[in-house]
Amino acid sequence: LVHYLNTLIQGLRGGVELLRQARGDIGAEDAGLIDASLLRMEQLVEGVVRYEKISSVETVERRLQDANAIAAEAVFQLSPAAAAKSQRLRAEIPERSLPVRGDRVMLREAAVNLVANAVKYTPAGGWIAVRSRREGDEAVLEVEDNGPGIPPAYHQTIFQPFVRLETDGAERGSGLGLHLVKTIAERHGGSVSLSSCPGKGSVFSLRLPAV
Repeated sequence: LVHYLNTLIQGLRGGVELLRQARGDIGAEDAGLIDASLLRMEQLVEGVVRYEKISSVETVERRLQDANAIAAEAVFQLSPAAAAKSQRLRAEIPERSLPVRGDRVMLREAAVNLVANAVKYTPAGGWIAVRSRREGDEAVLEVEDNGPGIPPAYHQTIFQPFVRLETDGAERGSGLGLHLVKTIAERHGGSVSLSSCPGKGSVFSLRLPAV
């Protein structure tokens, strides 16, 4: 199904390009709307594929991982996206290791999703802080932003699949990112939570059993 959908998307992209070449009267605004719709389709297909790949894994690999290193990788990966929006993305991550047990690919996916979500919804010129620390028997990865905040009514439903916030100026995603984070956290014996209110930014906290 995914292969078929991707084939259709590429066919549509080719059709738009042919229209551009053959007709000088195709409006830039019309072409932009088509491109934006195709991009949203691609993001949705990609999100479904990533969700299926991770949620279908029957046994989670429990190898020793460094949660601090995983957090740092997420910051490094999203730094270009934050810079493109003139955002300050800072890492407040200790140099010492923060050992947890789990699947590195899954844990990295969770960390990247949290940071990407902050970049997506924080307005241009805003800031995002990624922190990691140990609290008792837990390793905590925290992503804070000074974005528009999230109304209390969404604090639980936002972790459900295909739930998306309609925020002015924010790009639209698949609605699977935070649900994927929740799935990964729970499969590692952990949890994810949100602290936020409108106009005061958001703090997402991923908690995992520490070694």
